[in-house]
Amino acid sequence: DGDHSYKGCLEDLNNWYDNLTIGGSVICHDAYDERVSNAILDFTSNKKVEFVLDAKIPNHLTAKFGSLCHFIKKEN
Repeated sequence: DGDHSYKGCLEDLNNWYDNLTIGGSVICHDAYDERVSNAILDFTSNKKVEFVLDAKIPNHLTAKFGSLCHFIKKEN
């Protein structure tokens, strides 16, 4: 459970993504938080990933999937 600021979340993703193998999963908590979801969406905008659970969840208390975002690295 990393930093929930936009900058902190983006830095966490940038710091760890290159160490992730192809087919590896990234799972982010509290994706309902706009700072977190915007960082995830900005980070993945130029990456080859497949979303399992999207980062744009309307409300973590009523959403079908809760507050998680899950994506899989497809290639470097």
